[in-house]
Amino acid sequence: MATKAAAGAWRKGSLLEALLSVEIYKRTQGLTIRVLTFLGIMIFVVWGAQELYARLITAPYAVRVGVPMALVVASGWIAFRLVNYPPFADFLIDTEWEMRKVTWPTWSQLKRATAVVITVTLLMAGFLYLVDLVWMGILRLIGVLWVPTPEEAEQAAVRLLDWLYSVAQLWLG
Repeated sequence: MATKAAAGAWRKGSLLEALLSVEIYKRTQGLTIRVLTFLGIMIFVVWGAQELYARLITAPYAVRVGVPMALVVASGWIAFRLVNYPPFADFLIDTEWEMRKVTWPTWSQLKRATAVVITVTLLMAGFLYLVDLVWMGILRLIGVLWVPTPEEAEQAAVRLLDWLYSVAQLWLG
């Protein structure tokens, strides 16, 4: 748990000071979750940089490689500072501490609970399907619900696909 004085000392400085600091906050606490958080952030950053690299195909090689690399380096530093920013680091430390207190289910308990969830989900889906069929029949009987013929449904599907294709062409260029 962070002391108010230590956290307050960080809050007195600006965000820029926090970003430029090289101090590692509470070096030995919450190390596992901080490393995993950093790696999780960097996975998305590298993925985004790869996508940017692929989209800069017409740019000069220096720009095509340099811009994504600069973004990875800058984002890596920001992610490193984020996991060492006292309010966030304290949250991660407390989270890791609480996760150690959790009583995790055994493998057999997990399998049984999963089977119960899947079974209840399938039963509920079947029940809702039957209720839907009943209401569809009642509404069709009293003339509120119109059901298209297979040919009309196919024509509507073709029109929808044509529209989606034209939207995709406009969007992708």
